[in-house]
Formats: sequence, C-alpha cells, structure tokens
Amino acid sequence: MHRTTRILLVIVLLALALRVGAIFALKAWNNPNYMEHGPIAHALLEKGTFAFSDWGVFQPSSVQSPPYPLLLAGLYRTLGYAYNPDTATITADSAHTAAMLINAVFGAISVALTFFLVRTLGGGKNVGLFAAALVAVWPTQIYLVTTVQAIAFIVMSVLAMIILFYKSVDSQNLWPWTLYGIIGCTAALTEPVLLPFMALSGLFILFWRDLPFPIRLRNAIVLFVTALVVLGPWAYRNYLVHGALMPVKSTFWVNVWKSNNPNASGTDRPQMSEEMRKRLMAGMTDDQRRDPRFDNVRQYDLMPAEQRAELMNKPEVEREKIFAKFAKTWVSENPHRALQLCGIRLLKTLWIEWDNPKALNAPYVTARSLLLLLTPLALYAAWRAKWRMFIPFMLVGSGLLMYTLTIAAARFALPYEPWQLAMISLLLIGFFWNTREESIGNGR
Repeated sequence: MHRTTRILLVIVLLALALRVGAIFALKAWNNPNYMEHGPIAHALLEKGTFAFSDWGVFQPSSVQSPPYPLLLAGLYRTLGYAYNPDTATITADSAHTAAMLINAVFGAISVALTFFLVRTLGGGKNVGLFAAALVAVWPTQIYLVTTVQAIAFIVMSVLAMIILFYKSVDSQNLWPWTLYGIIGCTAALTEPVLLPFMALSGLFILFWRDLPFPIRLRNAIVLFVTALVVLGPWAYRNYLVHGALMPVKSTFWVNVWKSNNPNASGTDRPQMSEEMRKRLMAGMTDDQRRDPRFDNVRQYDLMPAEQRAELMNKPEVEREKIFAKFAKTWVSENPHRALQLCGIRLLKTLWIEWDNPKALNAPYVTARSLLLLLTPLALYAAWRAKWRMFIPFMLVGSGLLMYTLTIAAARFALPYEPWQLAMISLLLIGFFWNTREESIGNGR
C-alpha cells in the first residue's frame, strides 16, 4: 500500500472514531432533532402514506422530500420505535443512533473525498492530506453527524459532485458524468438549494470549450434524462397530491415568510430573548443547549392570531399561497428592513447563527470564525496556485444566493466547509514552506 494511501486511511479511521465518539459522548439520541423526518417516517409505517400533520390538517405532504424519511422509516421498522400521540414525539434510541452512525460513515467518506477534491482542483498530496486531516478534526464537521438529518449526506454529495464534474470533463468518459448526475440529482432531491446549480451545470457543459461538441451534447442529454428519472417521479407525485407543480418541497414561501416578517431574525428562530442570553452567560451545558425545552420558540409562535386563523385547516398548497401573500406584503411595506435581513442572512450563513443557543459554544464559534477570517486569504492562495474554481464558485455561490434571499440556518453552510478547509490547507502549507525556506536561507 502506498504511503499516501496509508496516511489517508489512518485519517479516515480517525475521523470515523471522532464522529462515533461524539455521538456517544453527547448521548445524542436523547435529542435527535429529527425535524419533520420522524413524523413522516411514522406516517409511512402506520398509515402507508408520505404525510405530515400541520395547521390542523393531516395530508400527503411535501415539507420534506423522500430520501431521509424513507431511510428513517426503514430504521424504525428494523430497530423499533415508540410514538407518543399526546406530544407527537418519537422515541427510538436505537434507530436514531443507527441514523447518526450512518452519518458518521458519510462524514468519514467526506474526509477521504476532501483529499481527492484537493487533487482534482490542482493541489498536491501534502495539501490533500492536510485538508483531509483538518476536516477529520474540525468541530462543526464532527458535530453535524449528531443529528437525525441529511446534512452529512449533503456534505459528501457536494464533494463528490465537484470531483465527478471535473473527472468527467478531464476523461471525457460517460461513467463519471452519469454518476455526477445521479449523485447531484439525489442530493438536490434531498436539499433543493442544489437544484439551481444542477440546472446551471447542464448549461455549463454545453459550452465547455475543452470538450468536443458531441460529448457536450451527450452529457447535457444524460443529465436531463437523469433528472427526469431521479426527480421526475417525486415531482409527478406532488402534482397528483397537490394539484400544482412542485419539483421538490412545498416550503419555499413559508421559509421566505419566516425570514421576512415583523419578528424576523433571518432564520426560523426569533431574536434571542434576554432570558436565554442570561442562561447562556450562566453557562448552559451541552445537553441543555440541545434540549428543545430551552430553545422552543419559532416564528410560528409569534404569528398574529388573525394570520394563524387564516392558515388553520388549509391544505399545504393553499398555505404556500397564503405565506406568499404574507411575505410579499411585508417586504413591500418594509423594503429597507427586508434588505437589511438579506445581509443578516448572508452573515449568519457565512459565520454563525447567533440566535441559536446550540451555535453559541466556544468550539463552534471558534471554528466558524476561523473559516470566515481565513477563507478570503485562502481564495487568493488558490487563485495564485491556479486551482480550478469555477464549479466550486458556482455551487457555493448559488447556495449562498438562495440562503440570502430566503432563509438562513446554522446547518446550511456546513456542506461548503471542506472546500474552504481545502483552500486553507493550501494557504497554511504554502506559508509553512515559504517560512521554512527563508529560515534555511538565513542560516537559522
């Protein structure tokens, strides 16, 4: 086995151990944060339908897309779960732990993919190994596996998408492009913010000058067919159950409203209360930060009674229209505040969600602050090193634009961290070797 391969394997195993260790150290199954995935998985098992109960209506739903609820339903069926109808909560310690362990595997794979990302973009083996090691130990990348959500899968998919895009144009082979389409469309089905990039990539490939036109056309057709196969059935199902075109989720306008209303903070959470700030200053434990009882107020809870009455007992597609009306009316009446909230959402995505108590701990703030400070310098280093940055720029840029215009959350920036850490590794290793050469030259 080659020395580089051995080192990378050790780093990947370390990453897996750290992520598994975090799950058990935090006893993360006590606060799994399964969002809508859990209730939908319960409905799949008990009612045989992909449904969700909200605003007094239990109906076929598109508040989440299929991949993660289906995985969770499989784990519930295999490992068992208990549903409490009084609180509408699910207890499934074994199943939720298994979901997090799967996340840990995705996280370890992402560490290996970070090495190949560096090599694909134009970096050397040492930079790749250093970048993989950074991702392996980076606090936010470890912590993200401790929730029952699809974030770890999205991180892995984003890395694979960049690598496979460049692999396909370098080799001109069909298989990497086909795999790019399958992974990219599945990731977009899981996280719709990737949809604009996937659509744009179908245009990029048509104008990719290094490829002969027949291969460009072939790739565009393959991506279109892949999108039809992966996204088409779900979009068709949504049309059947909602009577409206809905490619992935039915939450666009509700998310826009959540971050554009009189109590908006840029996220689903309102501005942090003084009581919560005092608790944080007094030193909340990690368990308390993760406990929903200490962080249970959302934008819905502050909605005026007349707006709530208008939404009650309405089907999902009708609620989207009502939320669109609420959001558009507020933005038109408060254009300056709406513009200010765009800046707040961008900053919360680039840095930290400062109204989220789980985000206000030293490792998280330190990790995110270092990324914010070093990324501009790292971008310059990557430009100087002539790294291939067009696809990462388009992927990250389209995501940031969507979050700026719609809603921010602490988890949204996590898929882009390995790319940032890859460039930071180039910056740090370049600085180390330059300094070392200067020291040798000066006789030190």
